[in-house]
Amino acid sequence: MEVVVKMEGTKPGTPGGQSTPETETLMLGRFTMVCRDSKTQKARKVPKLIVETAEESTLWDIGEGGSICKVSRSC
Repeated sequence: MEVVVKMEGTKPGTPGGQSTPETETLMLGRFTMVCRDSKTQKARKVPKLIVETAEESTLWDIGEGGSICKVSRSC
């Protein structure tokens, strides 16, 4: 399972009296998670994620495209 983490932070001060502070991306990380059986130390399947929203569906599609690209090495 590939995981992407995006860390955002607010900029100090809000110019022009904005009600919502501006944010900027501070860090973007990608890593792969694996699941191991605690008794046998062998690999186990990771349960499938349940995609519920349109945003999650878009992110899932992006991830699937990256996965296919890695497997075929044709990206």
